[in-house]
Amino acid sequence: MGSSTACLLLIVVSAHFLLSSAENIFGLTGLGGSLIGVITIGVASAAPELFTAVSGIRAKAKGISLGTLIGSNITNPLVARGGGALISTYWVPRHLIY
Repeated sequence: MGSSTACLLLIVVSAHFLLSSAENIFGLTGLGGSLIGVITIGVASAAPELFTAVSGIRAKAKGISLGTLIGSNITNPLVARGGGALISTYWVPRHLIY
């Protein structure tokens, strides 16, 4: 088995584990599915940037680490929340907005 196939298999198994864990958290806590989804997407999308930042620090390339942390960890949660808001049926009462 090639390394690409092994990595793909690892990704599929990890995704299955992640989704099973999210379903268990949803069942145990009773929190909304949208909230669990946004948190899951946020953590999953921030992990590669975290590893890149740590690798940059180890290689003494602090500029890469800083750019990765600032850029991705501001963008990723905002995109995830916006996407979740687009598909969610949750609404905020008008008086709270004002």
